[in-house]
Amino acid sequence: MNRIMVICSLCVIFGFLTGCQESQIQQIQEVDISTISLKFKAKTLDDKNISISAKESKFSFNTDKEIVFLYLFDTSCVECKGAFGYLIALQEKYTEDIHTVSVGYTDQTFDPRLAHELLQVRGNLPLSYAPTNKILIDTLVEHLSIGYKLPLGVLFHNGKIIKYYQGVTPIEMIEADIRYILN
Repeated sequence: MNRIMVICSLCVIFGFLTGCQESQIQQIQEVDISTISLKFKAKTLDDKNISISAKESKFSFNTDKEIVFLYLFDTSCVECKGAFGYLIALQEKYTEDIHTVSVGYTDQTFDPRLAHELLQVRGNLPLSYAPTNKILIDTLVEHLSIGYKLPLGVLFHNGKIIKYYQGVTPIEMIEADIRYILN
């Protein structure tokens, strides 16, 4: 039994380090979002609202925090779901400074077993998963002119995109960027 647990743990750790796709981290110098018109609303698994909009070159979220980390993932990606532990730790460490939102995509109808699994791993992070979430993912992927690779993390400061992280990314890199913004 212990041997199986060790093997499973190593698989999860290895999967997190390698990711679904090759990690690609980009610095965005200047992003023209004046052509984007985005109004996205979704319900979280615990029946709260997620609201994201973009207009006049700025993103808006339903939070008063200056820093927002948007985590977009595919519900069929094991490594994507494995990152929640790190995102929870990040949110807990920077509770006063950052708002983390997780938006999952599935091409299937609502699956109660998957919803239960996601509720178990997401901690207190707001999480939504639905086929309609693809609209948000497609809009960001098109706007950033990147290929469709999930997971995709997008770091915002005062409504502006600071960086995006494509593929599973070491949490230390994201945290370093957050500390840089805070200083």
